[in-house]
Parts: sequence; structure tokens; C-alpha cells
Amino acid sequence: MEINLIKEHNLKIIIQFLAKGFSLSKYRTNKIEEFIRDANKNNLDFYGFYLSNANNQILGAILSPLQGKYFFNQKEFNVVNLMAWYVLPKHRGMESLRLAKFAVEYLDSRNFSITNFTPNKVAKKVFINFGFKHMETLTARYFCFE
Repeated sequence: MEINLIKEHNLKIIIQFLAKGFSLSKYRTNKIEEFIRDANKNNLDFYGFYLSNANNQILGAILSPLQGKYFFNQKEFNVVNLMAWYVLPKHRGMESLRLAKFAVEYLDSRNFSITNFTPNKVAKKVFINFGFKHMETLTARYFCFE
């Protein structure tokens, strides 16, 4: 098993893998691809991480869109959110943990601030074990009408 960065040349196939795994509509799939391309363009040269076997078959993936920049003590940090973590059912367990751990360690070693705003119950437990802290958050959208 090998873990690699999702780059421009394989983003579309990874998005299709995730769409199939999460049973996403074509509309939602296109929106996710558009979102991550827009979030990372001109700032990062990767879109996340994927797990593959010796035949280069994709077994799992996790996206990492850039959320913005954070300034603290006169230093700038990129803030990346981990999203859409999916691993084929027969490869869950140690391999899915290895994928998540690799993503966290890779980002941490490059001084990214890492978030996961919408984890399911299992992902929340995993990331708390990796040192993440629970945050109370509220998602809100504001619309202005004339």
C-alpha cells in the first residue's frame, strides 16, 4: 500500500472515487471539485492524499482544501480542512488510520493548521486520538436581498 499526494493530474479520478463511495450526485461531485480547485489554486500544489495498492488502484482518499491563512506572533499559517475521508470497506481499519495519520503528519510537518469541521463519529474519535481538540462551531450563511 502506498500513500501519495492528490495532484492536478489525478484530482478528477480521486473525486470520482469519492463520489462513488459517498453516492454523490453529479451536481454535488462537480461542486466539490470546483470548491477544492478554487480553494487550493495559486496557494497549494496538492488537493489531499490517497491510498493505492501495487496495481495503482485507489483504495482511499481524503481531501484537504485550504480554508485561509491565520496570523499569529507575526507568523503566517495556512489553515487546511480535512474532508471527504473515504476508504473502501475491505481496506478500513489499519489502512484507513494510516492514510489519516499520514495526512496529519504531512500537513503538521509543513506547519499547516489542520481542521476537520464535519467529522462523523468515527472520524472524530480518530482525530481526537491524533491530538485534535473538540471545538464548538456554528455554520451560518447570510444572504442579502435588495
